Amino acid sequence: MAQTVTVKPLENDNILLNPGMGILFVLRGAQHVRYDQIDPDAWFLKEKISDKIEVSIPWCLLEPKEGEFNWEHPQWEGSFKSWVDKGFKVGLKVRGMSTRGTLYDDGTPQWVFDAGAKYIDENMDAYVNLPVPKRRVPVYWDPVYLEKTKNLIKALGERYNGKPFVEFVQIAHMGQWGEMHVSMHTPVQPWLDAGYCPEKYLEAHKKIIDWYSTAFPDTQLSQALGPPIFSASELSDVEKIIPYLANKKIMFKYGGLGFNWESKEGDPFVDESIQKYYNSYYPFTKMYMENLGSLQAMKSGLKCHISYWHRGGEVTGLGMPYKSDSVSAGIYKYMAKNIGYRFVLQEICYPETIKTGEAFNINYTWKNTGCAPCYDNCGIVCALIAENGQILWEEILRPSQPISSPVWNSGCRVVDSLSWIVRNISSGTYYLAVGMRSGKNPGQKIELAINGGDEHKLYRVGKITVIEGINNE
Repeated sequence: MAQTVTVKPLENDNILLNPGMGILFVLRGAQHVRYDQIDPDAWFLKEKISDKIEVSIPWCLLEPKEGEFNWEHPQWEGSFKSWVDKGFKVGLKVRGMSTRGTLYDDGTPQWVFDAGAKYIDENMDAYVNLPVPKRRVPVYWDPVYLEKTKNLIKALGERYNGKPFVEFVQIAHMGQWGEMHVSMHTPVQPWLDAGYCPEKYLEAHKKIIDWYSTAFPDTQLSQALGPPIFSASELSDVEKIIPYLANKKIMFKYGGLGFNWESKEGDPFVDESIQKYYNSYYPFTKMYMENLGSLQAMKSGLKCHISYWHRGGEVTGLGMPYKSDSVSAGIYKYMAKNIGYRFVLQEICYPETIKTGEAFNINYTWKNTGCAPCYDNCGIVCALIAENGQILWEEILRPSQPISSPVWNSGCRVVDSLSWIVRNISSGTYYLAVGMRSGKNPGQKIELAINGGDEHKLYRVGKITVIEGINNE
């Protein structure tokens, strides 16, 4: 019987910058900062806590006149392109309604209403004191609003669908900030007079979702969840939208992490309805949360199997803490180390010697120590590396159970065996290395939470001797 080598790689707690997961920096407010405006010695850049950034812009700034798009606006490509040039991926969000509304260039363009779309001018007292004490909000089920929204979504898809620098696109044309709230802390009667009812709301929302799905067939989409009217409805009133989103693999987002707005019982940091929907649907689609709170609040978020997280609020600039040793900086680092999937190769057993052209088995024990599944059917890499670092042979195989299946879920341990055949390599002793590659984009390399990785994200586990077999070609 051939001698075998068993290795237990050392696990680490490094921040993993993997596709389909992570914390994000945020560009919001009136002043979006370019990458070159950030101190290169800023702790969060030097420590590489993220390679992704979320950017939001009000619709009226992106399309100030119908059909004329200001793509280079400083709150849009004028800022986020500088991050893309440095290797960041972006989560894009064009808001049909932000905080202050159309009269403050913070929502739907006025030309949409000039074309006949209905609107409600709400009192601003519940928000901030401003010279014009009204904010103009679209009636989201109005046919003119929907028509103009459809045209915008089509243009966005033509420009950004499938672009490698786009991490995801947020559906943001139903409710304030795109979070499904048509009314926040304002009188309900104007919305009832405008025809609000769950059926009409759902019909309009499904249209918007469908238009985004059509425009972005090759891009991850996200929808923030929330009750339509805070004081007079619950998310459950329109919960038919939940399976509708899940069936389309649209990511759920929750913007209220840090406080249970629905009950004083149970988890104090996450709404009960959100816990229910996240725990029910995370095996089928990704989960995403927003807001910086206490460490305990963040832990509650991680229990909901989230793949993405970022701070909340409309703060101008990045809104990052200045000092690396501050409490909030510690929370960012904690989230970066624990969010998403996190694969550890706990043990590998392989033959001490192999022959070219003949199959040999490698036994693996893996564990996902992260808080969420990986939704990509990644492949397992096996490679032979020379002393000088040159990769002499490399192959990718799918594991016996797809990595996107529940078998590889957070907390799960997977024991697997794969059969490999090495060809066209000279006899000698080489480093045996393992790795993972994205199934959606094999060029994307997956970082593992073990020591021994190189610039190719291949992890050397030991040495293996190759001798020439009968069939080497």
